[in-house]
Amino acid sequence: MNEINQININNNSYNTNIPFYHNDSGNLHNFSLDNNVFSTIHQISFKDADNNDYSLSDETPEELKGLGATSGPEFFDIIPPSEQIVIDSTMVIDQVIGGSVFSPLYLFDEQQTDVIANQHPVSKSWKPYWYWKKETAPYHVIIDLGKEYRITEIYLHDMHNTYEFAVEYGSENNWNQLFVDPCSSFNTWKTHITDVNTRYLRLSMYQNVYGAINEILIFGYFNSKSEILNKQETLINSATQKKSSMLPNPFSNEFKVNALNGKFDRYDIFIFDIIGEKVLANSSKISNKENFQIFKTIELNQLKNGYYILVCKNKSDGSLKTIKFKKD
Repeated sequence: MNEINQININNNSYNTNIPFYHNDSGNLHNFSLDNNVFSTIHQISFKDADNNDYSLSDETPEELKGLGATSGPEFFDIIPPSEQIVIDSTMVIDQVIGGSVFSPLYLFDEQQTDVIANQHPVSKSWKPYWYWKKETAPYHVIIDLGKEYRITEIYLHDMHNTYEFAVEYGSENNWNQLFVDPCSSFNTWKTHITDVNTRYLRLSMYQNVYGAINEILIFGYFNSKSEILNKQETLINSATQKKSSMLPNPFSNEFKVNALNGKFDRYDIFIFDIIGEKVLANSSKISNKENFQIFKTIELNQLKNGYYILVCKNKSDGSLKTIKFKKD
């Protein structure tokens, strides 16, 4: 790589006993290679990496203390492996008026079936009603997964080559179509690749009561980052309903924050962007004013236009106020 460009490789430590530098360019002069030492390298260790706390552990050597995250937990887009979400009877809600003729639990009574090995379930199909009845149709079953998952694959076992079977996601009064299987085969697994975050799935028949699926396998992973952001959004919505939190909102150059619960005290103030990344932090020196300004105009001017989250923490009693605001 140093055939044309100057390369400088200096003052490094390495701990693998292999040639540190190999030059195949033909240029024996266009580089510098000084003070590179074969030696033991201290490892960085974290407090609780399994729970995304990447702050450095107390055993970290002094010369490495400036590395790593300053605090935890930190959240990264690390995609965990997709696994089967086993559905049991407590998660299945039959919405058919008067109850189904053949229970929707038949859809999940052979969850141990190995679809990769092409094993075939043998139980009955869900049948909501004896015939299509306009007064009670369409027919639905809701699956409550208990928490939000990233759904990656759904396998349907088609039994009779008959009528359509719909799968939706969302929540009450806000359902979105995920896919519709035509049920066009016999004794066959149908594979549907998906990519949605949801806690609730809805299984529906909009065409006929003979959408003959007799087993469903759902795969995905628990979306912990999404759950934290959802909780954060709940806090935001709650906080924005409280009396006068921040003025003005939206703001352009500067704003003032109201003292939490009218207490004249010291506060730590943090600003996060809408995906939860901390962008500003400061501590107030104001203890006797109802409204106080915590960030300099020059700091706020660095923020891009858009939505942010402000967290105000009372340093005395630890009470918090969370405010969603916008910069124009």
